[in-house]
Amino acid sequence: AVLFWSANVGAPMARLHDLGLPGSLHILIVLAAFYLTTIGLEANTIDAFKRLGPWLAALINDNALGPAPLADQGARLGGLVALAELLVLCLLPGQRRSNRFGPHPRGAA
Repeated sequence: AVLFWSANVGAPMARLHDLGLPGSLHILIVLAAFYLTTIGLEANTIDAFKRLGPWLAALINDNALGPAPLADQGARLGGLVALAELLVLCLLPGQRRSNRFGPHPRGAA
């Protein structure tokens, strides 16, 4: 699980650095997609905590299931946010020179 988590966090962060963007942007995108798909756009504070309860139970107890997926616009929007990040990371070329995050990964161009 640790290797899986580190690959899902480290690789996008390194790719964002290659694009000249801060790696913490990946964490913000993941949190936004998680919020949209699990809590939704129309949820107030009380509804948000009610929706997070089953997720916390699933983290604590292996037999518990998370909440049912949302069927509103927020769930689709969360998926689109994650898909947009994936496409940006896969399709945009990196900077051809060194940037504030270090030298170009393939050496000088």
